[in-house]
Amino acid sequence: MKFILCHSLENEIQHALKMLAKLSWFNQNGYKIKLPEGINQDYKKEKLEEVVTFEFQEADKLFQKIKFEIEQMLNENQNTIKKFFSFFDYDIPDKVMVYFTIYGPGGSYSVPDKIIVMLKDDPEWILKMIIHETIHIIIEEPFIKKFGISHWEKEFIVDGLCSASILKKLYSNYTPQKQTKKPSLKVIKKLKFKKDPSHLFMRGG
Repeated sequence: MKFILCHSLENEIQHALKMLAKLSWFNQNGYKIKLPEGINQDYKKEKLEEVVTFEFQEADKLFQKIKFEIEQMLNENQNTIKKFFSFFDYDIPDKVMVYFTIYGPGGSYSVPDKIIVMLKDDPEWILKMIIHETIHIIIEEPFIKKFGISHWEKEFIVDGLCSASILKKLYSNYTPQKQTKKPSLKVIKKLKFKKDPSHLFMRGG
């Protein structure tokens, strides 16, 4: 699996528009999201594009600063990442497009091969989010949607997988989201793995 790191003005504009369109959903689910400065749902697209274009310049400086370090971390840990995802009995994309943004929640995803991660000057945190959102795109269609799993049950499962002992080589600590809801054991057992994952996944229950 190869991760392609991207940061573009076009994607930032489209992502900001999407965040505004989903603002009610985010509020209902307890998310605090970052939006373009001074922009709300009442602003026209032209004004949003103007603000995003201005804020993109500073954000792109940060992206250029940390891009190499993130790529280096991914390369150095590629064997661990490959081993982790090899346990999943689902289709694994050959490449994942990682788009960076300064808007929205910590991360989001779009199947089959696109994830969006908040741009921060914290490469280890970004690596955690890349793993988190990649799990989402892998299990979304064949597991989450297939069995009608709710949003916060889904996040509980993904947080559990991100806490796998094998991933301790990548990052020192993974903090689960507080709002998650534990699904039934019957549902969790429907996750498909190629090998017995008991020593790798759902550490800490």
